[in-house]
Amino acid sequence: MNAIVVYKSRYGSTRGIAEFIAETLREHGVQAEARTPGSMTPPLSGVPCIWSTG
Repeated sequence: MNAIVVYKSRYGSTRGIAEFIAETLREHGVQAEARTPGSMTPPLSGVPCIWSTG
């Protein structure tokens, strides 16, 4: 399974939470990464997304 944890962070706190979530998912066998909305490129079909907002 693949997952992208999407975050937007002004001061960095939300980034840390998003990276923690992605790392936890990886520990459970999920291919996960934390990304900002501007760093993602289509297509994202078939990838479950977890939204973490700041």
